[in-house]
Amino acid sequence: MFFRFLILEFLIFGMAHSLFAQNGKKNSVIVVANKGSELTDIDMVRLKKIYLGKLKSLPSGEKIMPIDQKGKKIRDIFYKKVVGKPDNEIKAYWAKLIFTGRGNAPRQLQNDRDVIDLVKREQTAIGYISSEHADSNVKVIMRIP
Repeated sequence: MFFRFLILEFLIFGMAHSLFAQNGKKNSVIVVANKGSELTDIDMVRLKKIYLGKLKSLPSGEKIMPIDQKGKKIRDIFYKKVVGKPDNEIKAYWAKLIFTGRGNAPRQLQNDRDVIDLVKREQTAIGYISSEHADSNVKVIMRIP
């Protein structure tokens, strides 16, 4: 009887561990830039300023092109971890800035592949994607756990 209980416990623990590990992997976000970009890494403060429209240029003076995603899950993870706000608050923030003429929201693309394709083509573009879609055509400038 004890042996059966032990086996059952290992099975349950193993399944739970596997589930948490997969969820952690899916929730890992990376920030990518064009391979030719002067950005080699970025800190959380600068990234937050870029995605709130408060930092608009690279040190060289070139205008930064932040890329957003329409996908609710990755967008929500990104904004909660980087800006500390959920998606609905970010939408309200940008609606206010656009209405008052004080800013333009980052361009939104459908998915990771679209972000990679645009970042690959545009020297000053940066975007965020799921770490499971990392691609050698762009460079990773930050990993967000």
